[in-house]
Amino acid sequence: MEKACRKYGYTYADYEEIHATSGCYSNNINFLIPYINEFTYDMLPEKPYPPDSRIRLIKIKKPISYGEMLKARRRTLPANGLLIKFEGSTFFERAFLKEVYYNNSIHLLCKFSTINGDITVRYNTSNEAFFSPFDWIGGYANELHKTLKQITLWLYAAYVCPNEEQGILPTEEAYHLFTDDIKAELSFSSIGGKARTTLSKGSNKHLDYEKYEQKSVSIAGYIRKLPEGQKASEEKQLLAKALGLSLSDNETYVEPFVRQSWRLKIL
Repeated sequence: MEKACRKYGYTYADYEEIHATSGCYSNNINFLIPYINEFTYDMLPEKPYPPDSRIRLIKIKKPISYGEMLKARRRTLPANGLLIKFEGSTFFERAFLKEVYYNNSIHLLCKFSTINGDITVRYNTSNEAFFSPFDWIGGYANELHKTLKQITLWLYAAYVCPNEEQGILPTEEAYHLFTDDIKAELSFSSIGGKARTTLSKGSNKHLDYEKYEQKSVSIAGYIRKLPEGQKASEEKQLLAKALGLSLSDNETYVEPFVRQSWRLKIL
């Protein structure tokens, strides 16, 4: 064991930390498997996060319950995601959010790049279930799980259903009122346009496409404004309500659609 650790620049004394970090990383990848395709591949964590890290957590000044609020969302995330950069934060470097349509629900994926490593969390907008690699763990990890949940849902709500009365807005000032991360400078950047694949041949020339095959993939829907005088059908209004979306009189919901994608062949 000592020889194996030394090969990668570690000492045997680091074994427990290495093992815990590896397990956390594997758990994070495993619970994301149903939601990853060529359009969400960039949501996977890259730099493993050491779960035993004892860095001071950001404190939430005013915890909020987001369930009902996020079941009446006024908009969807941009086609290619929402990027939030944190300059000067005590913990975060950036957050990247995307929506995925799965099992008749819209799921939020949020990838945090922190000063210690990457963490990707998931939120089901229908049943309000929130998942992180630190679920069902006590102590520091449990506190980290709660902090990630509050900040993830605040960032999401600030963009898809801003609420000035409660101070939930996509602004740096609103974030400072919500947390004690007062030195952080935030910037929200929407990445719109046609859904962009993160596994295109142009950007992934190293892949062996003999090992891949085309499969159908579902893409999340979105709210679209209608021409003047038009109104969404009753069917579309009921569907939007079921997905937790609140439509104005001149809006409709474009249903999730299927397109062809590249998937690794199962041999």
